[in-house]
Amino acid sequence: MEFQGRINRVFPVTKGVTRDGKEWKRQDFIFEYFEHETDRWADKVLLSVMNDRIASYDLHEGDEVTIGFGHNVREYGDKQYNEIRIYKFEKAIRPDVRTQWPAADQQRMQMTNIKEEENDPLPF
Repeated sequence: MEFQGRINRVFPVTKGVTRDGKEWKRQDFIFEYFEHETDRWADKVLLSVMNDRIASYDLHEGDEVTIGFGHNVREYGDKQYNEIRIYKFEKAIRPDVRTQWPAADQQRMQMTNIKEEENDPLPF
């Protein structure tokens, strides 16, 4: 399943060592998305990034992303655990429109705003 949404919350990186003596790192984050365009409330899911992917994903709260994930059940001992795996992660690229304007246009926009403020009869 692939969804477009945003990173709602990023948790601190946790570290540990396996029984075999290998070090591991994990960073959890909450992904908020709408499953259907007509949904009124967003769905949220807790996802995890492991080891080297932490640096490559570079997670920040508020980032707009497209994430593809699937689920599976794994067994450990006599217990069953849900496992959600990320198979796609792309940050949305939204250029800042203001940086694309020529410098002369930016100055005109600023001057227009100043003139409007000077002629404004309201004190606030």
